[in-house]
Amino acid sequence: MSLTNTTSQITEPVTAAELETHARIPAGEKEYLAALVSASRIMAEHQIGQYIAEQQLTWTTNHFEDGLLLPVYPVTSVESITYLDTEAAMQTLSTDVYKLVVDKMQARLYLKPDQDWPDLQDDARDRITVVIKVGMDPVPAAIKQAIMLIAATAYENRQDEVVGESGHIKIDMASSFFLRPYKRYEIG
Repeated sequence: MSLTNTTSQITEPVTAAELETHARIPAGEKEYLAALVSASRIMAEHQIGQYIAEQQLTWTTNHFEDGLLLPVYPVTSVESITYLDTEAAMQTLSTDVYKLVVDKMQARLYLKPDQDWPDLQDDARDRITVVIKVGMDPVPAAIKQAIMLIAATAYENRQDEVVGESGHIKIDMASSFFLRPYKRYEIG
């Protein structure tokens, strides 16, 4: 099983101009600020275990099952499901066969009534490919604030520690408090 990000262009939930205003940064560093916003969004996504910006992912797996748990969240849609049939031919699964159910911090694929999962090639790996759209819409204000705090901190402090009059000081990440309500915990 593998998960690949196939997004060509990500629209960040915070712009470089918004970060400039938030952190009172003089104009002229938009490219660098845009990179900080992107890195800060990725950091926030890892911290909460959810995708924030809209992205397209390709997930491969080896079996169908009713209630198939998708490994990402929040899922906005399943764009396509392809599979290797018993003759090793690539087929596209009709949306008449399955439905996406997004609930309580997870997304699953279920069979629709009177439908069956197709038979698969016996010995092939990654026999099923699912193209998934993920991301928050809208992005909560607290998450945007956290991204700006992370990016502003990275702009002002270009290392993990700040050297001050009293020696080395670890930077407290107040952004964690903004992100905590959105943390996704693994379901056993």
